[in-house]
Amino acid sequence: TAALGGPHDVAIDPSSDFHIVEDSAQRSFRVESDGDLFTTAGSGTGGFVGDGGSALSARLFFPRGIAFKMPSMAPSPAPPAPPSRGIYVSDQGNHVIRFANLGTNPVTFFAGTPEEIVVAPGNIDRIAGPAPGTTGLLDGGARTLARFRFPEKLAVDPSGNLYVADRRNGAIRLINMQSTPISFGGQTINPGEVRRIVTGLSSVVTGVGLDSGGNVFIADTFRHRVVRADAVTGATTVVLAPTGLDGYGGDGLAATDAAVRLSVPADVAFHPTTGDMYVADAGNHRIRRVAAGADGLVTGAADEIVSTFAGAGAAGYSGDQGAATDAQLNFPRGVEFDALGRLYVADTSNGRIRRISGPNVLPGMEGIPIDVIPGVRVTVINGSITGGGHMLASASILGPPAPLGLNLGPPARRVFYDLTRTFTVSAGTEFLIEINYDNQFAGVLTEGQEATLRLRRYLNLDPVITEDVTILPVDTVNN
Repeated sequence: TAALGGPHDVAIDPSSDFHIVEDSAQRSFRVESDGDLFTTAGSGTGGFVGDGGSALSARLFFPRGIAFKMPSMAPSPAPPAPPSRGIYVSDQGNHVIRFANLGTNPVTFFAGTPEEIVVAPGNIDRIAGPAPGTTGLLDGGARTLARFRFPEKLAVDPSGNLYVADRRNGAIRLINMQSTPISFGGQTINPGEVRRIVTGLSSVVTGVGLDSGGNVFIADTFRHRVVRADAVTGATTVVLAPTGLDGYGGDGLAATDAAVRLSVPADVAFHPTTGDMYVADAGNHRIRRVAAGADGLVTGAADEIVSTFAGAGAAGYSGDQGAATDAQLNFPRGVEFDALGRLYVADTSNGRIRRISGPNVLPGMEGIPIDVIPGVRVTVINGSITGGGHMLASASILGPPAPLGLNLGPPARRVFYDLTRTFTVSAGTEFLIEINYDNQFAGVLTEGQEATLRLRRYLNLDPVITEDVTILPVDTVNN
């Protein structure tokens, strides 16, 4: 596990790697699915240098937001990372937005327009904002003339357009990353143009997210609420904590009930299949959830109920491998989902990225029988498992009862099930098998050792969360 200072944001790419920015380190990082961490931008020295050159040699100044170039909600199983992948970084202290090309091919923006820019593999360049250190509020015209004031979180829509939470301007800015005009809320935005699409917010706005309909949701930080901006009309609606009073309360009530409270909300994300909204309720050291209404959207309707998804409320660090609502968080500032519906949290003041598996069952998947029994012993009988804490692999079970061994695919992994009871599944059902091993096995789990097994059931590649299976030490297993 790598030591982090204060990660402020997290983004997921289609290869299941995740990306973080850490302002104290003046860098962005990529964490691969095996736990390895790599610097993707920034030399570690604060400042501004490097546009048009190596991303690793560039200087950033307190980066606070990150977004992957492509939509993060890729189909499952995710396809290989494309050669054109890259990250946007809000270089907050320099008041600019930058792009680092992490792929193997050049990336072209605004092709065929006066704003065209080509970023070579491994390089970084400025997408929007004037000379570094120039701050203000200016829309329209060339992208490098637009002015920001401490830009923070970022969001990318399916077409690749970029949304910026312009922190100290109290606004959401939209950057048209296409080669043709686009529209939002009745405004026409030209290629490379930066335009305010949401105003009338508090003096500090830190988070922005998009639902499946392209509507924009804002963590209106100093008014302790979440606001929705309609993609078609541009109209704004408070969808969570309408009074704007600092505090904690309202679980079990409609999200727009006057009793609902947030404290310094910092970011917003949406579950990829349910449409539920999740909010980093930073001042309460919690993650709050708003269930989507009957239409599958969050619009401020009466059937959209708020609850606490993670965090016990007291600042601290505890709770790994336990219930999310019993865990302690410490000023979480960033949230993002992967394609499997797992929530990644930038637990900023703990210097960690936390991952939370959700309880949601997809429509139409109820009733598929499965009985997973705690106390099952799972032993590696072929090869070894290496990495920083977990391994993901796919396996097919053709029908009941479960076979004694499963080939988990390349790289070859095989596990043995010694079951005191059996579990049954429908023929053709597929599983994702995730092996989380305890600290005593950290680093390498070799032949004959045991691990913790978690099963998630699949049908037609759609995930459904099932129970955890706790693997006990050998001397406590009832054979």
